[in-house]
Amino acid sequence: MFKEFLIKILLRLIDVHAEKGGDEDKIAHWMSDNWGHPGFIAYIKRRDMEFLKGLGGGAGMTERTRSEYIRMLGQRFELLNFASRCRKEYEKSERLRAERASKSKES
Repeated sequence: MFKEFLIKILLRLIDVHAEKGGDEDKIAHWMSDNWGHPGFIAYIKRRDMEFLKGLGGGAGMTERTRSEYIRMLGQRFELLNFASRCRKEYEKSERLRAERASKSKES
């Protein structure tokens, strides 16, 4: 009974968040701005190298547990996925900017 009540509340919270949905443009703009900033790209490169060194053995070449290794792989995947999404949004915004510029020159 109590378990079902908690599940219903949690599902309502999830549904409320999914309904908002008007922030996609803001998120896309933020991601595009991230990729355009040289500090962001430097951070991605540095963090990726840290993961690669950690996966390759890390400091002292200590063996990691399976869960630590999987966690680091997941974190690296999230980092690279986020960087890829930012790059795609940046390329999309640059393409739209170029299209607008060419249309304004034609007018």
